[in-house]
Amino acid sequence: GAVVIPAGDVHFEGAGIGKTIFRFNHFTQGIRLGGEADSGSRYVHVFRNATIERPNYAAYTGTIGPKSLYISNSRNGLVEDIDMSGSIGYGIQFDYSDTYVMVRRCYVHDHFGGSSVAAGTDGIHFYRTKDFWAIENTVARVGDDAISCGTFNFAYPVSNGHILFNKIYNTQGTIKMYTKVSGVTVKGNYIDG
Repeated sequence: GAVVIPAGDVHFEGAGIGKTIFRFNHFTQGIRLGGEADSGSRYVHVFRNATIERPNYAAYTGTIGPKSLYISNSRNGLVEDIDMSGSIGYGIQFDYSDTYVMVRRCYVHDHFGGSSVAAGTDGIHFYRTKDFWAIENTVARVGDDAISCGTFNFAYPVSNGHILFNKIYNTQGTIKMYTKVSGVTVKGNYIDG
């Protein structure tokens, strides 16, 4: 099943991409740091230098949703130098988070749906999150948007975002901002296909 740490600070430092590998053969969440509701508290979450993969993702037949790396109730959160493939839901998602949360230098690729329409298989997604950064990531062959931000809950507006110097290849959508978003800078990104 999923690796779940419901509350508290987390600092995970792997040995490197291809050296520390989380391989999931189930179809539920992969790794979850924080609860799935707003706890009112924020924790420092750092997750670096590892590979996360689902080699059997093409066999999945359920609804889109199980995330590979879901981080919520985070402050000063950092996801860095992660190679992620085979997601059946969002690859990397921050939720209910604020104050300098960042996804940097990650390679997020080959998610459920390939480059066909598969809503909910974004590469990197900031939901109900403020003060976020997506910098120098590469997103390729995902079934929905490469990098997205937004909320359907107006009590948690998304603001002060920075989507900078990312590379995007062959995705269904590229960079998306939707519903109750303000103050997001998009600069220096490369999009192909």
